[in-house]
Amino acid sequence: MNSFTQVNNSDITDKLWKANWISLPGIEANEYGVYYFRKNIELNLPPESFPIHVSADNRYKLYVNEKLVSLGPARGDLLHWNYETVDLAPYLHSGKNVVAAQVWNEGKLRAEGHISLRTAFILQGGTTEAEVLNTNETWKCIQDNSYNPVPVQMQTFYVAGPGEKVNMALHPKNWNSVLCDENRWKASQSLFPGLPKNILGFPGVLDSWLLVPSSLPQMELKEQRLQKLRQAEGISVPSSFPVTQTKITIPANKTVSLLLDQTFLTNAYPSLIFSGGKDGIITIGYQEALFSEYPEKGNRNEVIGKTLIGRVDSIISDGSEKTGFYHNELPDISLPSIKDYDQRIAACVRRYLRNLYRLSVSIQRKTGVG
Repeated sequence: MNSFTQVNNSDITDKLWKANWISLPGIEANEYGVYYFRKNIELNLPPESFPIHVSADNRYKLYVNEKLVSLGPARGDLLHWNYETVDLAPYLHSGKNVVAAQVWNEGKLRAEGHISLRTAFILQGGTTEAEVLNTNETWKCIQDNSYNPVPVQMQTFYVAGPGEKVNMALHPKNWNSVLCDENRWKASQSLFPGLPKNILGFPGVLDSWLLVPSSLPQMELKEQRLQKLRQAEGISVPSSFPVTQTKITIPANKTVSLLLDQTFLTNAYPSLIFSGGKDGIITIGYQEALFSEYPEKGNRNEVIGKTLIGRVDSIISDGSEKTGFYHNELPDISLPSIKDYDQRIAACVRRYLRNLYRLSVSIQRKTGVG
């Protein structure tokens, strides 16, 4: 990702933005939801520079021509709502370009540290040429109804967000691509202009985000293979997996379970790529260590006779080839570099854990999953 070091541009920090916060018309502003925004632009020549400023409530991933260019915003509060500054020029080309964002809000189930006013997205061009991307009603939007929250049930004070249940048959295809069919997409709803903190909001009103430039660089993104298979139930797994990308085929009408261990502390979520298995269910659980008897964990290296308790994600396959699942907090950076789209589990950036992953796959139809 190509993030600028934040600079003090008085047109951005001291004046009302020309771009509006936008949202989807008719949605519950504070409820759980995953949404997409997109805009097509035509360029005669690739620009040398195309800076933009971008933020969202609660979180966003920004793509240009299907390439991830920004992930954020950095955590703040309503009085200090961060925006990122990014140069889009390296990702743009002559002809038609697509700029698209995934925006999500976990509503009342969101992590305790995630402040939210309502679901919204904003992008402000940093130059006259880039202002063609200013968010307003010209941006198209759609809700991703494939996502539903999976609340975490633990007898303790739990401060992170929910898991995700994703039905891939309902997932909008090609949402960040020129191949997207926009017939079901709506015009976005403009809310109000972006308000830099230096303006201090409208007189007497603080029902907005006071925007400040993020002081943090974009996070490092790199792939990291999981290190060890600790248990395999219902299937024989090649010894090369998971350290080496290896094809694993799960027969139809079969339930299998794999326990994978990263063996060291890492800042990561898993990414999963699979093919086939229409209506098969893949469940992924996460823990830093297994429980012997709640709330006792004991030795983190021991797994026999222990149970994984905590957050889970669940995916229902639509039978497609080369399907990718990534937790919303995780950028799907692994796709462009994959040479062989067999089932694989890789790790990218985020949570500080000694990771144990319980991967359970149940194939309920005649078609298997690979």
